[in-house]
Amino acid sequence: MIRSINGKPELGSLLPSDSNRTAQNQHPSAERSTDRDRIEISDRARELLHNPELAKRLRVEANIESGFYNSPQVLQTVAQRLLRDLDHQQNIA
Repeated sequence: MIRSINGKPELGSLLPSDSNRTAQNQHPSAERSTDRDRIEISDRARELLHNPELAKRLRVEANIESGFYNSPQVLQTVAQRLLRDLDHQQNIA
């Protein structure tokens, strides 16, 4: 509840006291500062990191299976890129 004195709110009861601030700043993880975060990468993920073409092929296959390419916006973008690539190849030849 906010109380006011002469039209100005009294914020003393809303602000944490010094003892509350100290307790709020002490997070349980602060006590375990020697702990380290770890990440484990599977053998499959490592394979994909070293073979970006395989990763790309798998993403495309997953998009095909999910129907991602069936939306009109995606079909239009793919068609435009195909036309651009074909035009580029004709200019080279």
